[in-house]
Amino acid sequence: MAALPRLLSGCDRFIDVGANIGLYVFYANRVLHDAEIVAVEANPSLRTVLEESWQSALTDPGHGNRLTIESCAVLDQPGSIDFFVTPNLDDSSVFSGRVAGASPTTVIGRPLDSFYKPSRKTFIKMDIEGAEYRVLSTARRFLSSMHTEFLLELHPWGEAAIKKYPLNVCNLFFRNGFACKRVYHHHHFFRAGLVSRTFLYLLILPNLLLTWFPHRFPGRMGRAVASLHALLARMRRSFFP
Repeated sequence: MAALPRLLSGCDRFIDVGANIGLYVFYANRVLHDAEIVAVEANPSLRTVLEESWQSALTDPGHGNRLTIESCAVLDQPGSIDFFVTPNLDDSSVFSGRVAGASPTTVIGRPLDSFYKPSRKTFIKMDIEGAEYRVLSTARRFLSSMHTEFLLELHPWGEAAIKKYPLNVCNLFFRNGFACKRVYHHHHFFRAGLVSRTFLYLLILPNLLLTWFPHRFPGRMGRAVASLHALLARMRRSFFP
């Protein structure tokens, strides 16, 4: 949240894919002025909560922002799908078996490019529990835009059914001219020249490989790599708390 003023500078459209209870919507309203905010949330039970979050955000007046709530899932194919939810508002997924005790509910799916509009700067935040590559495959207009940036929470398990993981997501962005920087547990993707984005890619590549291998190749070797990654993470936290 502390990074939002910098990330959203110059932004006139903020799209929150996987908006959940609207935490990012609430704080984006504090940063933006005369902007369009789009909250995309597949869990139908959260629409009322999002509306309440927006009413709370409006107690900070004078920003002139406009909110649209889209009750749908963002997928690679339009149409109806089963979305798995629990009474716990933090737990939901497009994947069956990902969330313990979840039950299916039918929701509408839309491609990410269906939200495209020309703008000064569109900023897309995504937290979609491993479906990142599938969703980005529907985002050709956003990926070809010179005025779009992304903030993704990359879930290491990815989507095993199509063998796509955070490493593949970063490769997709790289091929489309985006560099990547870590922002706490998230990854910020933005336009950059070949030299800059190659340098930044090489900085994050070791961590991407260490998270990719255990999920792509589960087994004894995968567990060994996961243990190494955990050890390195503990060492990093010791030196850089």
